[in-house]
Order: sequence, then structure tokens, then C-alpha cells
Amino acid sequence: MVLLITGCAGKSIDDFRVSAGFITPYEAAEADYKRGDIKEARDRLYHIPKDHQDYKRAQDFLRKKVDPARLKLLRFYVKKGKKEEKLKHWAKAEEAYKTAAGLSIQPKALINYQRKMHEATRRLRAETINNARNNAELIDRKSGV
Repeated sequence: MVLLITGCAGKSIDDFRVSAGFITPYEAAEADYKRGDIKEARDRLYHIPKDHQDYKRAQDFLRKKVDPARLKLLRFYVKKGKKEEKLKHWAKAEEAYKTAAGLSIQPKALINYQRKMHEATRRLRAETINNARNNAELIDRKSGV
């Protein structure tokens, strides 16, 4: 038993419970969903083989609960990203787009938005550092240092 536990030390407790046969992948997906881990739940349900006894239940759960929740979260984070982008809160926009990309089936466009926000954040940081340096030099000149 110790070897079994050590071999799964890097995995979540549900992964261990599934691999040990204590719960089914479907039950683990339900637990993920209840915890709000929508992406994890979707991944588990998606990988249940067609010949598994829970396959039909998993597909129903995926279609009726998990995917609608995923889409709702996806829309929320895209909307949040756009709002933060308009406010020029680049880091917050980047984080929102990153979260949305993780929820998306086709994340390419969202990853591009995320990259743009990352670049804007870096530009802002560089400008802030440059302005601080210029202000320090101006103060030094005025004080005669």
C-alpha cells in the first residue's frame, strides 16, 4: 500500500482514489464539478471510454451540466478581460484571458489576447521604470547631487 500511495503522491486525492478503484472516474468528475473544477470534470468525463458502464451517464452530465457551466465561465472571463482591457488594467485582463483560454476548446484567439495584454503590461512596467529613473535624475540635478 505504501508503494501505491508514494506512486501517486503528485496527483490529486481523487486521482489516487480513481486509480485505487475506490471511486469511478464519473464520481471523481462529479466531485470536481461540485468543487467548481469545471475543466477537470470535463477532462475526466471526456476520457471515459465508450465501453465503460458510466459512459452514457457521463455524456449526459457533460452535455447537461458541465459544458453549460464551462461556457458560462468562459463568457464571464472573456467579458471580464475586455472590461479590464478597456480600463487599461493589463495584468488583470491578461489573467482573465488566460483563465478563459483554459476553459476554451479552441483557445488560440484568447491566447493571442493574453499575449497582447502581457506585452502591454511589460510596456507599462518599462515606462514606469523609465519615468521613475527620469524623475530621480531630475531631482538629483535640482538638489545638486
